[in-house]
Amino acid sequence: RAGKMKFVAVLLFINLIITVYSGCYRGPVVTRITGINLHSEGPHWHAEQHALYYVDIAAHAVHRYSPIDGSDNRLVLNNTVSFVIPMLDKPNHLVIGFGLNLAILNWDGVSKNYKLRIITTVDKNHPENRLNDAKADVLGRLWAGTMGKEEPVGNVVMNSATLYSWNVEKCRMERRLSPVSISNGIVWSQDNSKMYYIDTPSRNITSFDYDVENGEISNGRTIFSFGDVPGNPDGMTIDSRGNLWIACWGGSRVINVDPRSGRLLRTIFFPVERITSVTFGGLQRKTMYVTTMRLGLNSSQVETQPEAGAVFKVTNLGVQGVVNNPALIFC
Repeated sequence: RAGKMKFVAVLLFINLIITVYSGCYRGPVVTRITGINLHSEGPHWHAEQHALYYVDIAAHAVHRYSPIDGSDNRLVLNNTVSFVIPMLDKPNHLVIGFGLNLAILNWDGVSKNYKLRIITTVDKNHPENRLNDAKADVLGRLWAGTMGKEEPVGNVVMNSATLYSWNVEKCRMERRLSPVSISNGIVWSQDNSKMYYIDTPSRNITSFDYDVENGEISNGRTIFSFGDVPGNPDGMTIDSRGNLWIACWGGSRVINVDPRSGRLLRTIFFPVERITSVTFGGLQRKTMYVTTMRLGLNSSQVETQPEAGAVFKVTNLGVQGVVNNPALIFC
């Protein structure tokens, strides 16, 4: 009888633990946090400001979103803006992709006052191209890639683009990989020995050996192929466990991939189709921020996905992101 009572007590304890756990953990929660944009892209968490910078490429706009008060301030320029990265040790100075120009934007994130200075132009032999995705490595070295002419949306001229990195000493962009079609998803492993890269039409995630001292990449190899994963790979980030999070344009999801094994770990679904990019931010970088696109949808698509173009946050993921590095530019 004593043994039976002990068994019942154990069952009751297990049931209590399950009840408490299920009440505390709901799994990932997806929440829209901004209004509707045309083509949200390039999210970058600014830890010092506790703010998210991102761009609306088609609207030629730079945004600064504050999770503290929910404000989403916007500065409209006169050319496509493809990425925005804060500069190292230069408050209110941002490196942006401005058409085919690399430019420095001085903006306080609130007012309509700004100063813009172009420092170099790339792909001069393909003036119809534009800059696309960009990131800075742990030393602040900027990597930025271009993409071919896109007309209509989703129809891109192939093999006319290039991946570049910024040479601080020579004050110029240097060609690293060419030809490519749509440069996307640049991130580094935490030990800085690997750089992960996406050329979207390939539907592959490529890993390069990375020499952080001189910025050289070598030994490119495919570590994950999209295969039957819906959509195409777009922006990408990495978490503190070394796993990749990849935006699936046209797939209504962000996927989580282990780059060492090539295994798909899990999938986060969204109420919109065109997921463009992803990063981590917030307190301890435990919130995922995801940008999306509305441009190019027809009326019936807009009706079924009215939140397309907004920025979303994902909480309760149970993972932590890595720091978004500022860019080091001397010119």
